[in-house]
Amino acid sequence: MKFRSEQGILAEALGALARIASTRNAGTPALSGVKMSLEGDTLTASSTDTDISLQFSLPVGGDTDGQGLVSARMLNDIIRVMPSGKVTVEFAGDNATISAQRSQFTIPTLNTVEFPRTQPPSGEPVTIASKELKDALAQVVLAASKDAQKHNLSAVLLASTDKEFVLLQQTATAWLCVTLLVQALRHPIHF
Repeated sequence: MKFRSEQGILAEALGALARIASTRNAGTPALSGVKMSLEGDTLTASSTDTDISLQFSLPVGGDTDGQGLVSARMLNDIIRVMPSGKVTVEFAGDNATISAQRSQFTIPTLNTVEFPRTQPPSGEPVTIASKELKDALAQVVLAASKDAQKHNLSAVLLASTDKEFVLLQQTATAWLCVTLLVQALRHPIHF
C-alpha cells in the first residue's frame, strides 16, 4: 500500500485516532494500532480500544491499494514532526516507511488480522449542533460514576428517533434525560 497526503490533514486524523488506540491491552498489540486501508484515492483509518471505535475517510493520492496496521502513537508522533506539505506513506513487508522532503522514518507493522472487525453504524445518521450536544452532555455527565469498575454507571446512552435526540445517564437511583430536536448545522456531529 502506498499513498501521499497533506501532512496537516493526516496529522489531525492521526491525533484523534492515537487518543482512541488502547495503551492498556498488552495481550492484543493490534489494539494499540491504527489500521489503514487504501482503495483508490480514499484512505480509511481506524482505531479502537474495544469500547470506542473511531474511523476517518480521507482523500489522498493513492498509488497502490492495500491495508496495513502500525502503532498509532508512533505514527502520530512521526507525522506531527514532519514538515508541512506532502507526506508519503508506504507499507512493504514488515515495515512502513513515512517520508517527506528530506525526512524518512521506517517503523514496524503489526498483524492486520488481529485488528478487531468493526461494524459500520446502522440506520440514518443523526445531526446535532456541537454546542447543543455539549450543553446536553454537561447536564447528564455530572451524574456519571467515577468508579471505572461500574461500567453501566459511568456511561451516557445516546439514542434518537425521527424527531428527537435523547441522552440518558443511568445513576444508582434514576435516569437523567435530556431531549433535543435534531438539527442540521454547518459542523454536524454524526452518530
